[in-house]
Amino acid sequence: MRFVLLFITAALVSFSPITGWGAEASPVIFSKGYKAISLTASALAAGKEARLDAAMPEPVRFLLKRGSQNTIALTAAYGTSEENLLATIPEDMQGFDEKGELEEGFSIQIVVGDLNGDKVPELLVATGDDLAILTVAVFTYTPQGKNRFQCTGLIVGQKNIHVEPDGTLTAPFGSQGLFTEYVIASDGKPEEKK
Repeated sequence: MRFVLLFITAALVSFSPITGWGAEASPVIFSKGYKAISLTASALAAGKEARLDAAMPEPVRFLLKRGSQNTIALTAAYGTSEENLLATIPEDMQGFDEKGELEEGFSIQIVVGDLNGDKVPELLVATGDDLAILTVAVFTYTPQGKNRFQCTGLIVGQKNIHVEPDGTLTAPFGSQGLFTEYVIASDGKPEEKK
């Protein structure tokens, strides 16, 4: 099964299992201390939605649903504004067809927590197939301006990614138990852990 993951981080989020409306997909990111929601491509096609409320530090509501025909939408709503986060993911993000629809067998997941300890949230959007494909787009959050989420990089791995208590992201690759560890730098960009 392919998965898409959006990981959104914030310092004020407590541990929660995968929650939200329609959260029935296997997690692509395994983490403690972060809220999460997920949906499969078939659930989205059937009209299911998932919602996650988070303190970023302002209240933000993330809504994952079917957008216009043949697309999906992930909106972040804050105050009287909202933005479509999927419109800014990198082109090499896997799991979407040419129309922007989540490919059959994929899922999308959203997670919230603070990865680099700076009390400023980060946002990750990942796609994977629970076998060989996993891509995670990293976003940062800025509490001012029109577009508060900016994509800062992409992490590639396989199956699923683990978030350690110190914020390290462990992405497996290959069939020999290999993995790459990433950290989120102070500028919000993912970089390999040294």
